[in-house]
Amino acid sequence: MVGIAKALVLWGSLVHLFATAAGLSACPGEGGCKPTTAATRRRLLATTPLLVGATATTSVAAASAKEAPPVVATDRNGVEVTEARWVKQRLAEGTRPDLVLGLDGEPYYLGVESSAGEDGELTYRVGSVALKAECTHLGCLVDVVPGQTSFSCPCHGSQYAADGTVTRGPAPRALGLAKVVVLDDGKVAFTKWIGEDPRKAA
Repeated sequence: MVGIAKALVLWGSLVHLFATAAGLSACPGEGGCKPTTAATRRRLLATTPLLVGATATTSVAAASAKEAPPVVATDRNGVEVTEARWVKQRLAEGTRPDLVLGLDGEPYYLGVESSAGEDGELTYRVGSVALKAECTHLGCLVDVVPGQTSFSCPCHGSQYAADGTVTRGPAPRALGLAKVVVLDDGKVAFTKWIGEDPRKAA
């Protein structure tokens, strides 16, 4: 709302300048509006492009602040991922995460989560977050450690825990996050992570 308000203020200023440049002052009072000089009009017209640019920039910023729509993940074969199929596949491989393509067509690791019911039986679902598979050192693709759910970089030896936090350098920071949502049709989609990284509080 602040960005829109600023845009409206700037637009009002722009209309004011166009009116003035056309030969009218914007100061109605005794005697009404008076013609401006040619020199004044030239100065005002020189300022107009700056306000146009500022208005456009503010409008774009306000639009980009809106959350982008979810991006449906695809597996290694380019098939859209559904929760039921993904959980079944992951359980067949010991719940190890696997690569999918997510935001901006970038590779992410997607796993599964479990919760126990009142009878103690575990229920599995797709993970609530996905980890970007790009090492934060120099951008190599990290691998899942065989038999585990942690990750390692084949280029320079960085290692990450299952939640993507660094356990051994030279990686300077944790793997990137994406929020995972399950759509009404059961497809798994990603949205950009907004807000604090929950791993920092752990």
